[in-house]
Amino acid sequence: MANGTIAFDTLTTSDQVNTNSEKSIDTSYIFNGVAKSWCNLQGKSTASIVDSFNTASMTDAGTGLYDTVFTNNMVNNDFCATGASGEYVDNGGNRSLGLRVRATTGINVRGFYDGNSAADMEDLNVATHGDLA
Repeated sequence: MANGTIAFDTLTTSDQVNTNSEKSIDTSYIFNGVAKSWCNLQGKSTASIVDSFNTASMTDAGTGLYDTVFTNNMVNNDFCATGASGEYVDNGGNRSLGLRVRATTGINVRGFYDGNSAADMEDLNVATHGDLA
């Protein structure tokens, strides 16, 4: 079986189900505009990945510290990283997530309680945007 390449600049589809009209998008938008990695972590007790894309692993590195490793590396450490954290049930106080270190191989995040105390988080979400290596 031969393998080949499909090259195109625009994706076009007819949205028959919703609007019955044609939709199109420039493929450079898809390449440049989507997250290259995301991860939903459960950080209490036994920290674990709930769901992810391009995230190979996560290590619980101490109270409120989490190290994630990309499956496919980023081209440099200048990528944009965003994150959010919280609880499944509101127990009062404020939870926040700090992005500590960006590397081509992954990202380190830290959970905080009331802005100054390191704390394990029940629900952590991190996404990265940038160029893959």
